[in-house]
Amino acid sequence: MRFLPPLLFVALISCAGGEPIRYQTPRLDPGPTISTRYNAIEVREVSMPVFSASEEITVAADGGVQADPGALWADEPSRAMTLDVARALTGITGAIVGPAPWPFRSFPDVAVDIRMESFGTNGAGAFRLSGQYFVAPDDPTKGRNRAGLFDIAVPLNEAPGVAAISQARAQATVELARLIASEGLR
Repeated sequence: MRFLPPLLFVALISCAGGEPIRYQTPRLDPGPTISTRYNAIEVREVSMPVFSASEEITVAADGGVQADPGALWADEPSRAMTLDVARALTGITGAIVGPAPWPFRSFPDVAVDIRMESFGTNGAGAFRLSGQYFVAPDDPTKGRNRAGLFDIAVPLNEAPGVAAISQARAQATVELARLIASEGLR
């Protein structure tokens, strides 16, 4: 059996050591309220692109997307985005907002469906959310179906890194919820 030189052995141990760090998105104040005609809003599970559906935090580089193996989201991104949008819509509208499957005995007045095309850094120093949202009232006499496109880019702060990505993601989520409240839930 051959032995590794001591410095090479220490280098291999330091590279392999430690668990990846998990990052939560901070909770931000959603800002002023926006009135809505709906009392109960269901947020369906947010549909994510394949490259951002895993727990690995991805970073745009050289025209591609690369995962950082040392940095993971604290929760599965689709679930976390669904909960974050529901939380933001609660604060923005004052309505009862819940994730799918609907957690209440009564039925929601409206369902919000979000389908992401982009979710992550864009290589230009910003966190970007883009895609489409759909708003479907339970009763057509209480409102009409609505759909809208979104493309939100929040600049990363001066200290780039995973903490900056997490902060920008939180801000982009609040901006998306405000857009849905003002244009889709009116």
